[in-house]
Order: sequence, then structure tokens, then C-alpha cells
Amino acid sequence: MALSLVMELWISWGQCQHRIGRIIGFGTGALCFLALLIYTLFFALPFEETYCEENKLRAAYTEGVYGLCRHPGVLWFAGAYLCMWGMFGGWRQGIYFLLMIFWNYLYIIFQDLWTFPQTFFNYREYQKTTPFLMPNRDSIKKCLYSIRKQ
Repeated sequence: MALSLVMELWISWGQCQHRIGRIIGFGTGALCFLALLIYTLFFALPFEETYCEENKLRAAYTEGVYGLCRHPGVLWFAGAYLCMWGMFGGWRQGIYFLLMIFWNYLYIIFQDLWTFPQTFFNYREYQKTTPFLMPNRDSIKKCLYSIRKQ
């Protein structure tokens, strides 16, 4: 009786440690991706030109993380949601997180095809020189070079 109780406690403790480790690991990843998302959306862009000045001829920003790919926020958004799924587990949560990533992806397709070409005069050139979503060797070099330059 005592031996089975000790074994049960030992197994439970191991499972608890595994859950805590998973929560800490994936939680740290989710926080890192969230920090990258906030940086990309609010701090990577020149603040005055982006949020304060009204400008009819607007140029797409092509430096820093926006040299990496045209929609870097989607990468960080997906990473955060996938880490949260790893943290919480479960198929219901997984379906929700995957649906959020899917809807966000559809939204950036709309932006890339219609909204941004209407908004930025140089967006067609930006599309030719910068990958849509998945960075390549050249775009990574461009991103790192422009970050070092700042």
C-alpha cells in the first residue's frame, strides 16, 4: 500500500514537472514572439511618418524587419500562437490557434493584393525585391545590414 502510494506520487510529480517545463518553455517562446510582434508593428517603423503625418505619397518601409519579408508580423503572430498551443495543449485550443493563424494569413493576402498597392506608391517594387512571407538568404542579409546601419 505505501509502496503504491509512493510510486503514484513519484509518477504524478514527474508529470507535473513535465507540464511546468512545457509551460515555461513554450511561455518564454510566446513572450519572445509577442515582443517581436509589438516591435514590428509599433517600433520598427518610423513613428512620426507612420502614425502622425498625413502623407498622400506614402512609401512602403523596406528597412529592418520589413526587409526580411513583406509581412514579418505574421511570422511572429503565428509563432506566438503556436507556442501558446504548446503551452496549453489540447485539440480545441489547437483548432482555435490554427484558425487565428489562417484568418491572419487571409488578411495579409488581401493587404498584399489590394490595400498596400493602393496605399504605398512603391509597393509593386517592394513586392519584386522582398519575399511575401518566408525570408530567404538575400532578405535576411538585407534585414541584418539595415539593422546594423541604424
